[in-house]
Order: sequence, then C-alpha cells, then structure tokens
Amino acid sequence: MLKPTLKISPMKKSELSISRVLKRYNEINQLRLNRIDAALTKRQQDFLTLIPFIFHSNHEKLPGYVPDCPSGIPDFRVTPEMKFAAKKINKSFNGKLKAFRSFDLLALYLMGSPGSIAFSNKSDFDFWLCYNPSLSSEALAMLDTKVEILTQWADELDLEITIFLVNYLDFRQGKSIPLSVESSGSSQLLLLLEEFYRTAILLCGRYPVWWIIAPEVDDKYDETLKELEIGMMIKDNMVNKNDYLDFGPVNTIPSSEFLGATVWQIYKGIDSPYKSILKLMIMEAYANEFPNFQLLSSIYKNKVYNQENLTLEDLDPYLLLLEKLTNYLQSAEERLFLMRRCFYLKIDCKLNKKHQRPSSKWQVEIVRQLVKDWDWNEYTHQLLDHKENWTLQDVMHEQKTLVNALTTSYRKLNDFFKKYGQTSTISQRDLNLLGRKLHAAFERKAGKIEIINRQFKDQLVETHVSLHEFVNSQKEKGWKVYLGVVHRKEMEERESLKKSANIMKLINWLFFNGAINQHTKFLIHNFRGYKLDFKEISHIISSLNKIYPGNYIGKASLEALSRPGVVEKNCLFVNVLNDPFENNNNINQFATNQTDSLRYGASHRNLVLSIDVVYNTSWKEVMYAHYNGETAIVDCICQYLRWNNNTSPIQKILPDIVQSFSSSRATFIAQRVEEIIKDVVDAFYQVKRSYQRYIFALGRVYYMIGFKNDEPYYQKLKTMDLLIQELSLPRKYYSTLTVDNGVKEDTNLKSIFKRNQSGKVQIFYLVNPNYVDIYVLDDLGSLYYIRQNVEQDNVQINHYILFLNTIIQRRLFHSSSNVFLSNDEPLNLGIYKMYRRDNELKIVEQSIESFSLPSEFISIQVIGHSHQETQSYFSIFCDGNEFSGLDYGQDLYKEFAKYIIEQRPSGLKYPIYLTDMDLDQESVALSPVQVCQLLKYKEQIETKLNHAIKEI
Repeated sequence: MLKPTLKISPMKKSELSISRVLKRYNEINQLRLNRIDAALTKRQQDFLTLIPFIFHSNHEKLPGYVPDCPSGIPDFRVTPEMKFAAKKINKSFNGKLKAFRSFDLLALYLMGSPGSIAFSNKSDFDFWLCYNPSLSSEALAMLDTKVEILTQWADELDLEITIFLVNYLDFRQGKSIPLSVESSGSSQLLLLLEEFYRTAILLCGRYPVWWIIAPEVDDKYDETLKELEIGMMIKDNMVNKNDYLDFGPVNTIPSSEFLGATVWQIYKGIDSPYKSILKLMIMEAYANEFPNFQLLSSIYKNKVYNQENLTLEDLDPYLLLLEKLTNYLQSAEERLFLMRRCFYLKIDCKLNKKHQRPSSKWQVEIVRQLVKDWDWNEYTHQLLDHKENWTLQDVMHEQKTLVNALTTSYRKLNDFFKKYGQTSTISQRDLNLLGRKLHAAFERKAGKIEIINRQFKDQLVETHVSLHEFVNSQKEKGWKVYLGVVHRKEMEERESLKKSANIMKLINWLFFNGAINQHTKFLIHNFRGYKLDFKEISHIISSLNKIYPGNYIGKASLEALSRPGVVEKNCLFVNVLNDPFENNNNINQFATNQTDSLRYGASHRNLVLSIDVVYNTSWKEVMYAHYNGETAIVDCICQYLRWNNNTSPIQKILPDIVQSFSSSRATFIAQRVEEIIKDVVDAFYQVKRSYQRYIFALGRVYYMIGFKNDEPYYQKLKTMDLLIQELSLPRKYYSTLTVDNGVKEDTNLKSIFKRNQSGKVQIFYLVNPNYVDIYVLDDLGSLYYIRQNVEQDNVQINHYILFLNTIIQRRLFHSSSNVFLSNDEPLNLGIYKMYRRDNELKIVEQSIESFSLPSEFISIQVIGHSHQETQSYFSIFCDGNEFSGLDYGQDLYKEFAKYIIEQRPSGLKYPIYLTDMDLDQESVALSPVQVCQLLKYKEQIETKLNHAIKEI
C-alpha cells in the first residue's frame, strides 16, 4: 500500500455541513498548492502567487496591465505574500487597490496535474478564468490581450501556461468552447468537466457548487441545489448564489461524446502519447461500465465526504486513475504493463537518485512502492529512467508500440460509439480539423517521410551511420541504413534500421528524425565503389538545416488545417549520386561557348540527371519526391506548377534552396535549375494559366509546357521545324508563349512572342542578303513562319499586308459584337521590322503608310467550299471570273495560271499572290478558322499556282 504523507483534517459524517465540506476542500487546495510551490523556482512561485492578484486588480504597475480591461473577482483577499511579490516586480507598487461594486471575473482555477504525483517543474499550467457572462465581445478581446501578455511573461520564467476564458453557463447549457491547439472544443464537454471537478484548485473567487452536492444525491443534482438554496439539505446552512458557480452535474457521460473525445485524445497523443493513452484507457473503462458509470470525479467526491482518515494521496487524480485502470486491465496483462509504463513515463519521477529533485521525495517514495507492487525488475525502470540514452531503433520500437496502443483504444471506443452512440456531440468542423491533424501525423502515403521521433529532440544523433546499396530478389536496387560502422561483410549479421529504393529518402528520414547532423560520419558502399563521399551528404544535411534548423518543422495551426494543405518550405537537390561527367575523363571535350547546363557543350548534353525535392506542407507533413532521367527537370517543373495552382501570384511557391555537389559544374547546374523553375512559374502566374505556354531546350530537343483541364502537361518536340509546326496549330483561346533563353536555334522567337498581343495580328520580318524571314502572330497567339526570296520594293511583305488587311476588315464587318460602337479594341494589324546591330536583335514597329502598296493590283480571292456528296473544293475569283474546282478538278491551278499570264501585258511568269481567302469551316474541318490557318492554305495554293506558271 502507499505510504501516507499529508493528512487531511478528519470530518465525521455526523458533522457534515457546507462550511465543513468547503473547509475540507480548501485544505486540499492549499496542500496541493504547497506541493506546487515546492517544485518551483522563487520567480515561478511569485508568478503563481500574483496571477489572481493581477486579474483582480488590473494594476498598471504589474504585468499584464491592459487599460479598461475587465477586473474584480468576488471574495478576493490580498495576502502579504501577494504584496511582497508585487513589490519585487515593481518597487513603486503602493498596494492600494480600488473597491469593486460589481465583478467582471468570477473565479480563477488551476486544473490538471499541478499538486499531483504527475506534477514537476516541467509540467504546464492550465488556468480556467471564469468571467461574467454579461461581458461584451470587446471586453473579452481585452482579456485575450491580457492573457497573451501574461503567457509571454510566463515563457520568460520557463513556465508553460494556458489560460482559458470560460463562460461557466456554456457547460450548464451544453455549449462547447471553440476548438484550439489546447482546447478540445466540441470534441468533449462532460469528460472535460469531469476532469475539472477532480483536479481543480480554486485560487480565488467562487467555488464550484458541485463540491457541496453530496455524492449520494449527485443523480438529483438540480433538485438538491434548489433545496440547498432554501436551507433544506445540510444542517444549519443555506447557500447563496453569489458564493458559487454552477457548471452543472456530471454523474454520467453520454455515449454521443465518446467519438469526439477519442479523436481529440489521439490528436493530443501525437505530441503527448503517454498521457493520451492513459486518458483513452480511462474512457475504455467508462465505456465498459456503460450505462452505470463510476466516474473518477465521483470516487474523488466520495472520499472527500466519507473517508475520515484521508491523505492527499487518497485524492491524487493520477493515483485514482491508476487504481481504476489497474482494475479494468487485470485480465489484459500486456495492456496492463503498457498502461503502467505510460503512467511511469507520464509522471516522470525517476528512481535514479542523481535525477531526483529535492521537492519530489514524497513522489519517489510512492513510485518506489508502486514499482515494487508491480513486480518490476531493476532493468525495466532503469530503461525508462534513461530514455535519453535510447537509440533510434529503441524509439522506432516505442513509436510502433504507442501507435498500436492508440489504434487499439480507437477501435474499442469506436465500436462502443457505433453500438450506443446516436449523434456525436463533436461538430463536423472540429471532426474534420482533428481528422486532418491525425492524417498528417499517422497516415502512410507515397513520398511521405514518417516522423517517429517527436519527443527526443537532439539526443538521438549518431556519430556514425552506414549506407549500403543492395539488390533484391527481383533484381531491383535499393539502400539499407545501419547505425554505427557496419562493413559489407557484416550486413548479413546485422538487422538494417530502414530500407528505401532511394538514398536521399533515407538521408531525409534520418535527418527529420534527429539521427544525423552535419557532423555525422557516413560509411557508404555502392556497386560502383565508394563514389559518394560523405562530404556530399554532410553538405546536403547542412543545406537542410538552413531551411529546417534543428530538423524542426513546427506544429500545424488549426487555421492551416481548416484549409487544403499547401507547400510551405522546400529544398531541391540536383544529381545526388550522379556525376554527369563520370564517364568522361576529360571534361574539356565539352567546353564550348555553350555553357547552358540543360544543353551543355558541343554535344548539347543535359547535365541534370536527377532531382530530389524535400518539402513540408502547412499540415506539417514532410514529403519527398524523386525525378530521374531525361525529363527529370520537366517533371519537377510541372510539380511546381501544380503546387502553385491554388496560390496567389504574391505567394508563389519556389525552391527555398537549390543545391548540387556532385561535379565540378555543380554550382552552375543548381543555378540553372533554380532559374528555369522561377522563370516558368513566373510566366504561368502573370496571366491565367490556361492562356500560357513555355518552351525551353533540353539536350537536342525542345519541350513545351502548358495546361489542360487545370493540369500541367508537356510535349517533346525533337526539332525546330516540329516546334514551329506545333506553334502554328489553331487554338481555342488566346495564348501567350514564353521562350527560354536557352533556345538558341531561332533567337527571334523570344523577342517576337514578347510582343504578342490578344486581338492583334502582327507581321515580323527580318531581311537577310538572299532571303527574308517572315513571322505572323495571329490574334490567338498561333505562329506562321515562312522564308522567302528577297524581292524588290518589299513585294513579299506587301502582299501579306494586303491579304491580312482584307481578312481583318471582313471579320470586323461580320463581328457578332459591334466593335465600332463599343470600347473593345478592334482587330488590327501590326508590322515590325527586325534587324541586328552589335549582335543584338532590334525590333521597330512600322506603319502601313511606310510601305509602297500598289494602288492597282489584280485581286485574287479563294473561297473554300464543302459539298455533301463530294470532297471539299476551292473556287478562285479574279476580275469577276470564277474558276471552280467542280469545273476544272485537278486542272484548276493550271487553268487559272494561264488566265493570269494572259492578263499580264509583259507575259512574265513572276509569282502569283492571293489577296483574300475565306474558308467554310466544314470544308476544311477547322474550328475556328484562324488567321494562321488561312496563311497556311494561302501558302499551299500559291505554291500550286506558281508551280503551274513554271510549267506553262
């Protein structure tokens, strides 16, 4: 049995009165407060002494002062200790306090482990500050500000506190407080109140009336309270409503509350697994007794009322919990052992003398007796006492055990809820938020780095780690990691810590679980020999540490969990374990003025062989992606575009760091990768994504990136001709194009597409000694390109101007919207001359008036027709004459060429140029018929006509 320590004044059943019951509770409060004080530093003691004083007075000379902030707590008494502590904080404090006619605050409680066997100087403090329900939202906002200031002050004192603002009527009316990182929200209400009743310490203000409702009438709580108010219950006493707070009864727990409470405890179990497992098990015990609960709060109250020789240990909340769980788990030996381990680790009272605190002597005596009663050997508690010496392997085993325990409890409680629950009390919003947090912590999925070390900080760092490449039975390569120095010949004798197909995923798993840092030494063996220098891994770890100092990724806020997860930080590593020059002894053979890492040297070699991306989401998941082979950079770019799908232009997701350490050009390779990712993301998020395309060269081929159905895609185009052909294809909507600087074969494209404008047809021409390059960008961003012989007086340009002007004018006249009467920009024609100066391309816009267009010319129009029974055909009109494909068939072009020669006085066979064309959409299966498509047909027909002229 436990050795008694602090005795509580006896109270015989015959002597029961409200005053004696309250006196006993106050004595219990004070004894627990004394134990709290003994565990704190002097400054921390002053904080606990002053906190009621600060809320009551809102004094400008004390911490937490907020002008006009709600203040005043009924029945508050200033003690000499309070005045002394206040003087230490501010010597000018004079101790004068204003009198209160009414009170904004009603009570201040401390609840949870303080004063119990589970309390230590590392424990946190949960305060309930009960306010007057009539306070306005503005007054509550001021209280929030005060709480924030006091929390920061506590941080400076190495105290972790949470001050909850509580409306006691919310419990009475079944309303939950909002979900927060510390508050369970709608997930549990009566379970929270039940814990409050058995752990709360009244610091000042009104007591909970539950204290004076005798245990035998708890099931008639409301009726009993009414009788107490008129003096009919306990002898010679009445209760005054101004003396107490009525949070309501808690003699039972509805089955509807179990689902939310279970999810909440598993959520809390991510960071505090031992405490959560204990709380889940106590819910199991309650569920096992359903509907006749024997709640811990009822056991607690029974002892206060009915046990005459009472010690503080008899009322210890955690010892009461331990006793109930021991009874519940008697027939489940393994779970009983696990529960005791959780209890031992939760109370954190080590039996090793050098770890003991002077203030914990009473705790050590109790724990020593417990360990003896449990029949634990020395090894068991020594192992738990020295968690700081655990290896990552120990932590992995512990994590598996804890997750299994959480899963087992969840299954049992979920089965109970399905059997007895009607509707869960937890709101759908809170359930979704908690579910997302659990998903982020425990859900396994491709690419996720599992975090198994959430408790041990830096203590698991290994001095040596071994990485070995292996081949499985399916001839697939992978990597194994071993702690310590493990040579190749020792692999079969040792069990690996973890396996992965990719070495970078192992490195990141080790890093984020705190097993390695930049000082860890690596023994690496792969089939090519010891090519991967541990210095490269050390550089990788240093880079990760810049973005994630101390491998810490933080905790997901509820605000972040309320939205879809987005990428927060990311690191990109190029060519890990891949040297692009590995098989080439002489790097100089590639050295030319072509230094672009995406098409390096005379051979246009792509130096990006692989990319590894490590990132965390706003839900605080750590993810990993690997891209390999020729399209590694293209696939990686598309991933960044996906990440940016739901972000604003000012919140673009770009690499936080890009590194490469594998070759002599590693820095340049990393810079080029970072540059092109930024350029592509910038291009797509300056305008609507579906209206954008991006082209870059990779090796000897070209890639065009775009969006379809809100998803990025890419096309491989092997030659410049295929690229031009792709750019000429019709488009449903206007689309811009960005051309990367690495596209050198046609350096005009980048400058031309920079001037691309919606609703405008643009002619660009560059005159060379023997030929002229002509580019036409139409109003939807499709490109037409042709190279023609130079002719006098810009004839080759003039006929394009005539042709395009005619088409534009007809489209304006037949436009469905009256552009002449609206503010819309009409379709128009732009003409640009290109020339080179100092090896730089210049573009100058020209007016149509600057061209010597002929005042008289032969108008040649082509009309395309569709026919139901025959194939499509063309008609050519000139001077009112029609030459129809129906009449001439295959001789159409020969007959029209003869006609044109006859019309020329000189009879010369110079080229024929069309001045107009219109196509029936059905005849050419085009939808819509774009300007560039008309130009293609113009070129085809002119080619046939001019070939016919030469044959005449």
